Amino acid sequence: MSHNKLRVLKCQIDSIEKANRKRSLIKVTPLFSADNLFKEIEMLDSALPNLTPEERADFALANHSIIKSSDGKEVIKIVWCPNCQILSNLALHKDAGRGHPGSYTGVWQRRINPRNRSLLLAEVSGLLERRQITRTKHITGVQPFPG
Repeated sequence: MSHNKLRVLKCQIDSIEKANRKRSLIKVTPLFSADNLFKEIEMLDSALPNLTPEERADFALANHSIIKSSDGKEVIKIVWCPNCQILSNLALHKDAGRGHPGSYTGVWQRRINPRNRSLLLAEVSGLLERRQITRTKHITGVQPFPG
């Protein structure tokens, strides 16, 4: 998807949300960061250039892993593209994101050998657990016992 199309789509979303707020018909709560969602779409576009948007969506659904933190407050989704991996961090609880469940907190790309998939999964699991420990310490003021 081109930058212009993404910009138009974002403007459309913004204008719909603005109109809804004006009318007070719907209380609009941002469920994700549109910028990070668009980054993920752009990364998929560049990683899978020969596929249509529908084929990219099907590919992502068929070739992904989801790793969830032990406290269940955030996940990282990995899309296993042929030459790279696209990672998306998603907050499932207000403590894990920008105060809104469902917010994308980051999107990034890695390039590892497909045979090292287990190494990336272990790295992501460790990242989520370190973030969970930090969250627990921040909320309670007590360092949790690693278990």
